[in-house]
Amino acid sequence: MRQGAFQVVSRVLVQVVHRRRRRVEGLPVLVAVGVAVGAGLLAGCSEPSESVPTPTAEASERASVAAPGPTPDPTPEANPEPVPEPVPSPEMERGGEAGAIAAAEYFMRLSEYAFLTGDLATWNEISTTDCGYCNNVRERVDRVWGEGGRIKGAALRVGSPRVDAVDDQLGIYAVAVDYFAAPAQELDASGALLNDLPGGEGVFIVEVVLAADGWRLIEAARPAPEDT
Repeated sequence: MRQGAFQVVSRVLVQVVHRRRRRVEGLPVLVAVGVAVGAGLLAGCSEPSESVPTPTAEASERASVAAPGPTPDPTPEANPEPVPEPVPSPEMERGGEAGAIAAAEYFMRLSEYAFLTGDLATWNEISTTDCGYCNNVRERVDRVWGEGGRIKGAALRVGSPRVDAVDDQLGIYAVAVDYFAAPAQELDASGALLNDLPGGEGVFIVEVVLAADGWRLIEAARPAPEDT
């Protein structure tokens, strides 16, 4: 296994090999669950901000021009344009490093799609059972969209994906992906601001494995400070 930003994985995998080899779905979490990314959509695995929710400028403006008396709840505007679901690249049909890199980039774009649309169908298909990041994304999307809210903004750019570490016994690849995430906002059903998600940039480590039915996401997080 090559040394790099995900050096901690090698220590955990030694225990994994002895405990469980039978199914991809049973692989334990390989990095700390709930690592706070703190950047745009990738903040899906962080705790919500403690800031007090305030109305958006649009909601306040509508309220100010309303006639006296009870004012109906404003309806949040839809995203300006439909968000297309990302399509797996042909490289994801391959194994090895090329397939792992394509899968890691696709999974990052799929998380962006889930946040912006509330659609978790494909996300649930590619997630392994014990993936902490997968579960955190799912919980945040369900919390916001399930109550009639939405997530606004948060364009995501990724680049320069490269394999940082490989476990040959389990076939697990740790792929480092550079990212830039624009700021985002969580809005409730009335259009009021629930949470600000700051933008940022850095490196994300995405762990993937090739299962019988294709590439699956095991875990994702920023590398530990000592590994950056």
